[in-house]
Parts: sequence; structure tokens; C-alpha cells
Amino acid sequence: MVDIVGLISSTVIIFSLYSLLSLSLNLEYGYTGLPNFGKVAFQAVGAFVCGAFTAYAISFIVGSTASIFSPESVQIRIEFSKMNILPTVTIFIVSLIAACIISGLFGYAVSKPALKLREDYLALILLIFGEILRLIVRNYYPLVGGTHGLAAIPNPFSWSGEFVLPLYSVITIIVTLLVFIFLQRLLNSPYGRLLKAIRDNELASQVLGKESVRIKGQVLTLASSIAGLSGGLYAFYSSYVVADDFIPQKTFDAWLIVILGGAANNKGVLTGALVITILDRSIQYLSGLVRFPFEVNYLRYIIMGLIMIIILYYKPSGMIKEKPVKTPAVQVLKHE
Repeated sequence: MVDIVGLISSTVIIFSLYSLLSLSLNLEYGYTGLPNFGKVAFQAVGAFVCGAFTAYAISFIVGSTASIFSPESVQIRIEFSKMNILPTVTIFIVSLIAACIISGLFGYAVSKPALKLREDYLALILLIFGEILRLIVRNYYPLVGGTHGLAAIPNPFSWSGEFVLPLYSVITIIVTLLVFIFLQRLLNSPYGRLLKAIRDNELASQVLGKESVRIKGQVLTLASSIAGLSGGLYAFYSSYVVADDFIPQKTFDAWLIVILGGAANNKGVLTGALVITILDRSIQYLSGLVRFPFEVNYLRYIIMGLIMIIILYYKPSGMIKEKPVKTPAVQVLKHE
């Protein structure tokens, strides 16, 4: 029998994670014209930070000297999260904040040399950065356990038993809505108009005195923080972090969502994320009913590839077209 509550909860969580990563890419590419092909790297940083911080924090609180990767530490984290509600929730909140800050710092550090390059070279540099980071973490055991990964990252609602997923899905959707509202207010302001001006004609913006490189650095930093937030939430959802979870395919999933929903339109991004989430869950559910003679992920890649081709050919602006920036001044003029 299908667990309806669990299915809905996991779907909401996956939708939230897709949305956060894609909203951050839309800020970079849709509004500012920055082609980030290494998006997953900043999500990975958030996941690694949350995983390592949580493991070390719990070991410090209980006074354990065992390696955070040992079976003893795994058991300690499981028992600690079930018996200590307030410390577990506190660690969850602090680790997410740390993930946002450190992912943002990575974005800022990468932006300094990368933004001096043309858009095509910038895309390649960020893609290469993502793969280098993944390979370093994969082969350096002390970070998050190398190829074995870091297990038993306690969900903040571990104490709630069968209500873990429903409660966590509420948290993830609230975080997603808060980020959406923040971006909507930011981008429907003179700052959003500035980003579009840089995207459409950077030279003209510079002639008018706008420091485009500095603005792009701000965007990459903010977007990286949001991607890190999605990575942190993913770590607590999966309770397991390993470098090979963060492959380039996740970056291209975000690109598909932005192109499908409509670049420079956050509502379109949420729509695209919903479509891809339903597609993912449908394929997973179907794979449990039908035995395919091939790896089911290949079916997912085929369908997503076809969606990309159809959208680019028949509706290149996406499901929801880009709309003008709605600043308060524009609203006032409309009513006069």
C-alpha cells in the first residue's frame, strides 16, 4: 500500500530543493546573464558544511573523541537527535546559516577571477570548478568521508518518529517561499532593473557609471548562498552526504527548470520545478510497478532531453514569459 503522506511529503521536499537551486540559477542567468555551469558545486558546499558541522558539533557536545565516520559516532548522532530536541534543532539552524555564509564566500572567491572572463569562458570555468571540488572531496577522506561519505546526519525532527518527513516538508516549503518572496522584492526594484540592464547591454551600463563586475560579484555571492541553503536542506533530508551525489547532472536539471519555466521569471521557475518534480516522482513510482529492461534513469534523461528540445524549438521564452520589473514608481505611474 502506498504511503500517501510520505509520498506527498517527499515530493514537497524535492520540489523545494529543485526550486531553491533553480531560483539561484535564475538570479544569475535569467536576470544577470551569468551562465553558471557549476551550480551544483555551491549546493555541494552547503551540504558538506551542514554534514561536517553537525557531526562535529554533536561529538563535541557529548564529549566523544571517536572519528565522526566511525560506527560509534553514527550511533551517538542517532541517539542524540532523538533524545535532545532543542540542541538538535539549534545545530540544524546554525549549520544552515553557516552553509549559506560559506557557500556565499565560495561564490565571492570564484567571482573575483572568473568575472573578468567572457560569458562562455565563465561557464567553462565554473563547470571545471565544480568538478575539481567534487574530485577533491571524493578523494580526501577527512572532509566528508571520501567515497564512503558521511552518514547519520540527524534530521531536526528525528524525535517525531513517523512525522519526520511531514514536519521537514513544512520547513523546506516555508524556506522556499521566504526565498521566493525575498527575490521577488529584490528583483522588482531598481536593483532588479539594473541587473537586467547589465544582462542586456553591459557596455551601456558601464558608460552610465554602473560597476557591472562588482554587481555580478554580488549576484554570484547571493545566488551561491541560496544554492548552499538547498544543499544544507538536502543533507538533512537524505541524512547522508557523499561527493558523488553532486554531479553535473544536477546543474543541468536546474538549467532545464529555468528554461522550461521561463528565464527571468521566478514564478516560471517554480512552475518548471513542479513539472520536473512530478516527472521525477512519476518515473520512480512507475519503476516500482513495471520492471524495465534498462536503467530507469536513462528514461528520465531521454524525457528531459526531449522536453528541452521541444521547449527551445517551440517556446524558447518558457512556460511563463519574462515580465517588466514592477518597481513602486511604475505602479504609481500606472494609477495616475
